[in-house]
Amino acid sequence: MPKSKDKILFDLKEKYDLLWHDALKIWSEYVRLTPADYYFDSKSAKAAGLSQSFAAIRLKESRVMIDLEKVVKHGLEDFILEILSHEIGHHVAFPGNMLDFGQMTALIQAAVKGNVPNHISLIGNLYTDLLINDRLQRQNNLRMSDIYIRLGKSKSPLWNVYMRIYELLWSLPTGTLTENVDSSKSVETQEADAILGSRLIRNYAGSDWVRGAGKFAMLLVPYILADQESDGQSQIAILSDLENAAQGEGFPGGFASVGISDEDIVHPSMDPELNPTISNNKNKKDGLEKINQSIASGGGNTRSPSELNSILNAMGVKISDDDLYASYYRELSLPHLIPYPVKKRPSSTEPLPEGLDVWDSGTALDRVSWIESASRSPYLIPGYTLLERTYGEQPGPEPEFSAPNLDLYIDCSGSMPNPRYQVSYLALAGAIISLSALRAGARVQAVLWSGPNQVLMTDEFTREEKKIFKVLTGFFGGGTAFPLTVLEETYIEPRNPRQRKIAEPGGTHVLLISDDGIDTMFLNSPSGFSGWDISEAVLSQAGAGTMVLNLYSEIDNYPVLVRAKQQGWNIFRVNDLASLVKFARDFARLTYAEDQIQSRKKNAK
Repeated sequence: MPKSKDKILFDLKEKYDLLWHDALKIWSEYVRLTPADYYFDSKSAKAAGLSQSFAAIRLKESRVMIDLEKVVKHGLEDFILEILSHEIGHHVAFPGNMLDFGQMTALIQAAVKGNVPNHISLIGNLYTDLLINDRLQRQNNLRMSDIYIRLGKSKSPLWNVYMRIYELLWSLPTGTLTENVDSSKSVETQEADAILGSRLIRNYAGSDWVRGAGKFAMLLVPYILADQESDGQSQIAILSDLENAAQGEGFPGGFASVGISDEDIVHPSMDPELNPTISNNKNKKDGLEKINQSIASGGGNTRSPSELNSILNAMGVKISDDDLYASYYRELSLPHLIPYPVKKRPSSTEPLPEGLDVWDSGTALDRVSWIESASRSPYLIPGYTLLERTYGEQPGPEPEFSAPNLDLYIDCSGSMPNPRYQVSYLALAGAIISLSALRAGARVQAVLWSGPNQVLMTDEFTREEKKIFKVLTGFFGGGTAFPLTVLEETYIEPRNPRQRKIAEPGGTHVLLISDDGIDTMFLNSPSGFSGWDISEAVLSQAGAGTMVLNLYSEIDNYPVLVRAKQQGWNIFRVNDLASLVKFARDFARLTYAEDQIQSRKKNAK
């Protein structure tokens, strides 16, 4: 009696389970991975993210996923050890980890130059498959070539040049995996490209395998373009086991400031390591070192946010826009931040219990006075019967001198870059100073402004990075009208009692980042106050104010700024927006570094 479909799939799963540890040993006796997940129908496999291939991986959970129904559909039931060993190879070798996966994807993105942006993931998949399969076939005598024979031939130019690389690597007769077809590429050109591809795989199969990814991409791009009108797209999709491999991962550190060497994104025919007719007058350098160069070194390329977004999408990283751009500017700012304080500064005041107040859900839970609440009512209801202890302050043993809070205003009018599409040095400078302020224990109010009524700001002075970065990475791109109303509400008529406490005399540093559009700050406010009067009140109430402006000429050529200096504003000029990074680093050091705070503390005594 013929077996039922369910019985066939169940028996196949048992065979996979029996060979799992043998597949691990193919790579090392010490490799440990969670046993594979198996799906008995393609519908459930698709729901789990396994949509095109019959197998896939997830780097975060170190998972291997097998669609048993597709395995049977393609006639691959006899290749259990080969399939498992291949998927494990993605975990332990190619790409092996998020950093190498990201570096490979970045090189491929740079190489394709926007020609086939939707195929970045596929190219990386094909490249790593070659590295894995060549090792398994030659060193471990697994039947990788038979899998491709079973999958069948195709008229696709991409499929044929890819299969021809395998034929050359494994010394298979021409036609074992390929089919001669008419295409835009001559047979001689295809053969030459396949030879270059096979040399590339053998040359870069070691520890510097990442360096070959961009070159491999440049080799395949013409074939992917020629493949658009053939059946190759569906055929090649069967091999997409790295699709969404980074699903579930957060923002991977080290990607925002990755640099790329031009030597790693040349066509293989121009690579002296692959083509002996090309002379190499330069000393061989470690490509991975150049890939890892960061913005802190003063060299290399800083990826734009849009480029980084494209890379993460190709890897399968799912992250919200706000989290992506916040992580991007946070990473770029890290080399410029002040060190974390290493000494605890004693408080100048001691808490003094004063009474009880109603507790609501917007306050920390540990402030609830449970005993007092229960004594008042057996029903504990936030905002009604739950009570919290309130405290006053009494003089402590030492005078206090803490870091000033930061009130940051960033211009995002039409003359400024959009921080979500290109590197915004205004957003980066804001991140450097804001994060340094938080490290020093200060609070930050961030305000983004452009034209009338175009204001995005934190609700108050806060220590929450997420709220601050949501403002820093926003954009309007409108006209120019400084938000005088915000200054009024913060320093003249505070929005809430807590605001009044934080914006106390001498306790805040107001920082304005703009260009010559800052002169709108000194016009009359909507409420009728003179901008100059508001400015004077701000300096008096806050204690310090600084402007850093991107100006074409000297400050003395701007009468408004001359008067602002006389009023008490510290004004710094930069010649270009990139110079804001150095200013931000120096400002953060002078304002928030612990040694500077301690020095001011001694002077205050």
